[in-house]
Amino acid sequence: MGFWGWISKSSQKSFVDIVVSSLSTPVQATGTTDTNGSYTIYSLEPLNDYIVGAIPILYPIQYYDQQPDANTAQTVDLSKGNVDTINFILDEGAIIQGTVYIKDIDHPATEGLCVNIWSNDTQTGGDVLTDSKGRYQITGLQLNAKDYIISVRNSNYVPAYYQDNLDDNFFNDTVYAYSLSKGVAPAAIHESKDRNLILISGHTICGLILYNASPLSGVRIEAWSELTGGFGSDVSSSNVIDGYNYRISNLPPALYLVQIYPENFAEQSYKISIKEHETNELYFIINHLENYITGNIYGLEYGKQIHLSAFAQSINYYKGIQIKGTGESLQYTISGLKPADDYVVELYSSDYSYQAYDHQTDKLQADRIVLDEYISGIDFTLQSYTSTISGHVIFPENASLGEVVWIDAFSRSTASGNGVQVVYQNERTIPYIINGLTKGNDYILNAWSTTYKEQYFDNQFNRVDATYVDTSDDLPDTSVTFTLQHGKSISGIIYCNNQPISGIKIQAISDETSSWGAAASKDDGSYTIKGLTLATDYIIDARKHGFAPFYYHETKTTRSKNLSSFVNTITNHHITGIDIYLSDYDTMIGTVHKTDGKPLQNIWVNAWSKQHKTGFGAYTSEDGSFELVNLPRAFDYIVSATSHNLLPYISQEKVNVASNSQNVHFILEKGFRIYGTIKNIDGKEISNVDVELHSHLNSYYGTTKTDKQGMFQISGLLSGDDYNLSTIPPENASCISFSEAGIVIDKDIEKNIVLKKGEGKISGYIYRENSTIPLVDVSISLYSQKTKYSAITYSMDNGFYEFVNIPTSNDYNIEASADFYVDDVKTNQLSDSTINFYLSTGMSISGFVRNETGVPLSNVRVEVSSDSVQSLEIGSTDNNGNYIINGLAIYNQQSYLVSDYIVKIYPFDYPVQLKAQKRAGDIVNFICTQESYNELSGTVTNSLGEPYSADQTIIIRLFNAVNGIFIEKMAADDQGKFMFKGLNPDEQYLIKFSILKNELIEQSQWCGESEIGVDDKAFAKMYQTGVTVRFKFKN
Repeated sequence: MGFWGWISKSSQKSFVDIVVSSLSTPVQATGTTDTNGSYTIYSLEPLNDYIVGAIPILYPIQYYDQQPDANTAQTVDLSKGNVDTINFILDEGAIIQGTVYIKDIDHPATEGLCVNIWSNDTQTGGDVLTDSKGRYQITGLQLNAKDYIISVRNSNYVPAYYQDNLDDNFFNDTVYAYSLSKGVAPAAIHESKDRNLILISGHTICGLILYNASPLSGVRIEAWSELTGGFGSDVSSSNVIDGYNYRISNLPPALYLVQIYPENFAEQSYKISIKEHETNELYFIINHLENYITGNIYGLEYGKQIHLSAFAQSINYYKGIQIKGTGESLQYTISGLKPADDYVVELYSSDYSYQAYDHQTDKLQADRIVLDEYISGIDFTLQSYTSTISGHVIFPENASLGEVVWIDAFSRSTASGNGVQVVYQNERTIPYIINGLTKGNDYILNAWSTTYKEQYFDNQFNRVDATYVDTSDDLPDTSVTFTLQHGKSISGIIYCNNQPISGIKIQAISDETSSWGAAASKDDGSYTIKGLTLATDYIIDARKHGFAPFYYHETKTTRSKNLSSFVNTITNHHITGIDIYLSDYDTMIGTVHKTDGKPLQNIWVNAWSKQHKTGFGAYTSEDGSFELVNLPRAFDYIVSATSHNLLPYISQEKVNVASNSQNVHFILEKGFRIYGTIKNIDGKEISNVDVELHSHLNSYYGTTKTDKQGMFQISGLLSGDDYNLSTIPPENASCISFSEAGIVIDKDIEKNIVLKKGEGKISGYIYRENSTIPLVDVSISLYSQKTKYSAITYSMDNGFYEFVNIPTSNDYNIEASADFYVDDVKTNQLSDSTINFYLSTGMSISGFVRNETGVPLSNVRVEVSSDSVQSLEIGSTDNNGNYIINGLAIYNQQSYLVSDYIVKIYPFDYPVQLKAQKRAGDIVNFICTQESYNELSGTVTNSLGEPYSADQTIIIRLFNAVNGIFIEKMAADDQGKFMFKGLNPDEQYLIKFSILKNELIEQSQWCGESEIGVDDKAFAKMYQTGVTVRFKFKN
């Protein structure tokens, strides 16, 4: 089985790589076009979900049929036989090109120098390599983007950036600071002018870092210029070469701040101006740290040990000490600390409960200690009323010497836990004791190992069936005993590059039973995972340390968890032959920097390939570098750099990145932040409040928790006017959740919140109709019109659900919704009620959505509604254009057949369609056509009728004139033109225009009468499709 096709209308037809992958299996294949542009790929399985891509050298990557990325690719169906004419029409699109020179224009760069071109506005661009003449060209750029930054970052030269001087000289446009660079627009190939860069070698700062008159190794040293953004770093060596043990090269002339960061010594910094001399010497004599934290330990019993640690997240610095009890109070000192304003001091012990200063069991709620020189009074009191749990572990008769079992205890209500290790030493029954537990009534204990079945007290193999151990009373908990049982096993051999390999970790996980087991491969590659429970859904993966996993598949090892084959221990208790084949794949390398040139550490960088349905991630190191290893060969990776919510940097994403890219560079810009304090009506700060922020237009979602002072902060935000903020307090706060929509963030926003008191509670159980069989993970939503309060929760394993701390009211509507079941709604309920649901099974309506040529339309919104049963269900089409809406009622409450279902679709760029008088079980298909009467277009100018400048972007938003619902937004092109497609000609629309500059909204106006801007929505003009709007901004 196979298919064939060709490359047409392109100067590059031969030697184009063709890649093929299946969405549902690990099947993959590759081919290459011949000199005529033709290709053929055979020996494929008869599947209906193949993604086909063309990977040319000089053109953008293209997927069938004429799609820029794999997410929108049309699948190829081989289930009915061979397919022909899977063709590609390559188009270079908009380009940027030029030449890179070394030192002067007489010396073009050699082949293989990496040039980065990137637009922050459109998140498009990438890396290209120079040819043998120093030429570079990047294709497939966004024609309407005007902010492409061109740069070369190479360790042998000063970082170079492009800045168009707007003169006739093409060779004087290089600057050596990111802050001086200017974005440019791409052009068609016949209109593109050269964007040339000249690379130079910079200056050097070097010297010695000494401790006790000897060179000290391992010290990181950085040089940074605030003026130019020039940056360089090195790590000192114990070897002195040419009189120096560190050297920072290729720095542009400027005033530099040079800093050293020794691990356990004081940091130092000096300023040095480098201008004329190529080599500039600077020497450091290491000094001891003088900062310390001190306090007292009360209640530490004789002979027992604790571990104290001080950690500052802002500087990623940690130091700890061990203390042994004498029976008296003890003073401690953690010395040699670096200055920071966010130290957290923590206490760990196997005999006492975890503590973080001051008296917290949650690190997030700990006091942040500001340390400049020293601080005292950081005291800890060890509670004598902590409890213990003890019992015995009973091994089977055939146990082996040295087998290890771990016993863990954890209480959710107190966040307290501890554990012990038990080792078999010929005695079958071995006692154990777990100390240092906070008193609580909900301890769950489990025994687990790599040999025996994991079990929970009392003789249960599922966590939800565990018996709680209550340590809050005075009764001794001394009989928590575990009788170990041999479980089922899975075994096989691990290969790497077709050779058996040892030391590989293999694990088996069952979501169905929450069972887990692990093993390591031996010298001959063999492994056996023991102690497994009965399950049908074990997923087996093997991984090298620090590498992404490989998953077992019955025909071919895969990198995608979603494509892995289940292993069943019910039909066969001891399964063999589960072999996994590892391979050495590609490595992706890059850096993450700030706009001032400094590297960013601890930024999460993740790469994901749709072709392989797998990826890998890693944090950046001190120098901002990252390395993503063992990536399957592909050219469609989406690579993202994501900062923590507390950091001010905007996350960034690059698409269609090759797995072997060696120069993936991110420059993260600062965003805005929202921050504030959350209190109750009595003015008391509330800690542990869940804070969520999301924006649909910016595709953003972030979460955090309030600290001990009730403060929260979410940073790194893009400008936007549709942010929604919600807060969910902990149950013990007895407060109502809060939400606010439509928040405008175009600067740092302070948002202080006072939560109202909540006294109501609604709870109950969800069962299957006419039974007491509980339903799990049913969505239950709650809404009160009077109080404007809403919430959502999900039923637990026993079918129980609960809403607590809700406002007092008598008009609550509560709805239970689950796949394959008919939704049920209870209306006008009291805020102190017990409400049970009995859900009946339903049927589905399904079908496909395609355009007039038969191409499937994916991600189309589908609505199915019925007036007779008052229901509305929503879904969307998949990659093949298919949809299915489950859980539809067959009969109404009067037992009449429901035959008034309306199926409605909302395809992008096509008009809305509906089909009525449908029943559950029907198949309803749609064919979409595109006509001009479904469009609304126009132009935008300033008050003088002139187009806006290149550094300004015009955003047009479309709203439904009747209900005010936002429909779509787009940016006008260079000429101020815009066009909305796929609109409903029977509806009326309002249009809002906004001017953006430097990501900030300068002005927003509605389109009014005479098509002149108005500030008040009430005076906006209503439009229908088929007209042309000529909008002018007022003033």
